[in-house]
Amino acid sequence: MSNMVLVVSSHSQEVAKICTEAMERYDNKFILEIVNTGIEALNKIAANDPMLLIIDNDLPDIPGMSIASIVKDASKLHNPTVFLYNLTKLYPNTKADNYFFKPLETDVFSTILFEYLDFKFNDVLSRGSIANAVVDQDSRIPRLIATDTFSVNNIYSPYHLLSGDGLHYWYDTESNSLYGYLFDCVGHDINSYILAAFKIVPMIEKSFKSYESGVYDSLSEFMASLNEYIFALNSSPEPTPMLLFFVDLNARRLTFCSAGIPNILIKRKGTMEVIDCNNYILGFKPDAEFNEECMLVNDASQIIFGSDGFLDLLRDGTTDICEIVNSAKHDDVSAIIINFNDAHNGHPGKV
Repeated sequence: MSNMVLVVSSHSQEVAKICTEAMERYDNKFILEIVNTGIEALNKIAANDPMLLIIDNDLPDIPGMSIASIVKDASKLHNPTVFLYNLTKLYPNTKADNYFFKPLETDVFSTILFEYLDFKFNDVLSRGSIANAVVDQDSRIPRLIATDTFSVNNIYSPYHLLSGDGLHYWYDTESNSLYGYLFDCVGHDINSYILAAFKIVPMIEKSFKSYESGVYDSLSEFMASLNEYIFALNSSPEPTPMLLFFVDLNARRLTFCSAGIPNILIKRKGTMEVIDCNNYILGFKPDAEFNEECMLVNDASQIIFGSDGFLDLLRDGTTDICEIVNSAKHDDVSAIIINFNDAHNGHPGKV
């Protein structure tokens, strides 16, 4: 991998100016190249294997998101970091490390670019701000819950130090019920972490208290309220996949509502079943409706709720948990794993 920063843009002078200022600030520790078309970009990428690509989605010949996907899936490259900007919406197969929507917020772009370059050249951990955020992030990860009949654990593997994913679960002993949620903010930096930890999580947990006390009649209604909140946060809301769940352990009944999390996984009699979920992603449509689903899981030995980063690796044929965590190339990886020790006609097992 070279120390090249490649900007691919046909009309954005602002991005080129910010990158030129960055090169001066970091004493020319990287080479800056600017090209105007997707074809030129692919030629440069093949020849130089740059460390960072900053790609305008609105190119004259090839969509920037297609360039990003080609780069991320190219086996000969060393997984360069990709910034993709001038997006109007996010497609499910879009692959990049940071996304910036139209119109470009140059202050946000500059902050994230300089954070990236700090990681590369200045060891930003010594400054303390990122280190403190990592410690805070680690403190929020829930611990194992284990009883004679079930256990709940998690996988939480940031793409690089900080994650935009969030998850939590808890056991209500009085009602013998499990509650929890999982979501996936765009990006893998301190801004994504701040959005997740300090804006989205407090709203979810406040709303869950309302759900548990009966203020919301269903997880559908609960999810719709979260969608309203996402739109209220920003006039150009970040698309946020999310899943809410409730398990009545007395009836062994699972109730869940997905907003953009494509699947949940249920293991029955040693075979993993993929349950498709078809609802709008949060932040996509202001008046979107969300459907909760209910099913008996008395014969299940395992339930897995996973982020896109986790599920994408499973779709690639990976089945070993350690391999999933260690090979997380394109995204944060997170999952909630429920194991039942007393499944009828089933047995506990690993993914």
